Amino acid sequence: MYVLLERISFSKEDCTEFASHLSSIKDIDHFSLHGQFISTMMNVHFEKTKQQEEYIFRFPEEKKMDYFCYNLEGQNVRIFGNLGSFTCEKMQAGNVTIFGDIGDHCGGLWNGTMTVHGNAGITLGNAMKDGTITIFGDTKRCIGYQMRGGNIFIKGKAGNLIGHGMESGRIYLDESLDPNNTDAIDHRTIGQRAEIYVKGNKVS
Repeated sequence: MYVLLERISFSKEDCTEFASHLSSIKDIDHFSLHGQFISTMMNVHFEKTKQQEEYIFRFPEEKKMDYFCYNLEGQNVRIFGNLGSFTCEKMQAGNVTIFGDIGDHCGGLWNGTMTVHGNAGITLGNAMKDGTITIFGDTKRCIGYQMRGGNIFIKGKAGNLIGHGMESGRIYLDESLDPNNTDAIDHRTIGQRAEIYVKGNKVS
């Protein structure tokens, strides 16, 4: 895919217009799978121009692309609408701001920042290596699943098993947890390199 796109001349506007066209097709097959292709378009354009540019995408609420901003290499991206699973998977650099919800297994960043003005699904920060994730809405279970570095900030409510399989990094929760919920945090993973904070207080 990458080699093919390298042979084609296209602009930043072509990326956003192509995404807009896809989302306007009522009965398009496998709409969710086109996220990785558009992400590759952005990366190829970045490699050609060596310029950090801003992309703005608008999607209907009912259509959700998976793997959007996959392996992103340094662009600034704003998305208005909801996204599917594996958003920002293996993101290398850049800033992604989403005005909507994201699906499951999102935020597997290697670096960069992802900010979501909405809710997130299960295993947010899945195998995350570095970077920063901020969620202004609620999240489902297993925040920081197999997390290896970076920081996750949750402004809304968090699901159970926070930090499940976490190896390193920090998770910050703004909302209090139910003291009677023994499944709220996976305490087995908390150690010298894995830290969880609730309302500013470090969990031991």
